[in-house]
Amino acid sequence: MKVLPKYLLHNMRKSDAKTYSLRLRLFLFLFVLVLTMFAGIVMILMVTGTFSAGQNDSKQIVQSALEHSSQQIDQQYGQLSVQAVDFASDLSREIEENLDKQSFTFVEFSEHPEELEELVSDLFQQTYFTLQRSKCSGAFFILDTTVNPDLENAEYSKAGLYIKNMEPNVVSSTSPTFTLLHGSPDIGRENSINLHTQWSMEFDVRDAAYYKIPIDMAAKDTSVPLSKLYYWSDPLTLAGTSEDMMLCTVPLIDSNNNIYGVCGF
Repeated sequence: MKVLPKYLLHNMRKSDAKTYSLRLRLFLFLFVLVLTMFAGIVMILMVTGTFSAGQNDSKQIVQSALEHSSQQIDQQYGQLSVQAVDFASDLSREIEENLDKQSFTFVEFSEHPEELEELVSDLFQQTYFTLQRSKCSGAFFILDTTVNPDLENAEYSKAGLYIKNMEPNVVSSTSPTFTLLHGSPDIGRENSINLHTQWSMEFDVRDAAYYKIPIDMAAKDTSVPLSKLYYWSDPLTLAGTSEDMMLCTVPLIDSNNNIYGVCGF
């Protein structure tokens, strides 16, 4: 076995170290070169708008979809407003015709609970058919009177009817999805409509802007046409329920400008 002199071993080690250093520098140079080229390509793509082109297209698509949805919602609200005005006209006429047959005035209905319940029952069919024609989740009317004026807070309790459609977008010849949220239980039984799980006989209008505002508007100026008296509420939870909704209400006014209450969707 031949042993190399120490000076040869020393020179070989220096040569290996120098080679390693050169390789490391070459690797770093190539790495920096690749990064520089990559950065240059990215800058070119950014300047030419290659990256932002897809974002702009997506933004335009989303904007177009939002505008289309907004137009559809606006159209639907407009149609419901017109239907609510027609609904109010029909109910007001029926109430006025009913009163012509009575020996008392509307404000005296609370003294005749049986006749009041009969009036509400008579208005059921118009309310039911109106709800079927619309694409909303409920149709209702609230009369400015109560079945029992002797109850506590009776001034906030109002007679009326609220028919709720649990599936407003389903078209069917039957009404298995219809429930009664407010109104006499007899009306539900007579028309095969179940009571809602949060049913109550009358409406609580204690803090009901959807009830007070249309009536105040109608009383303030009797020359304003009914078509300009409809009111869309803010999103709200109906008193005594967990029902979240927006209500469109129109005052019920007869030919002599007497106000009976409100109705709507």
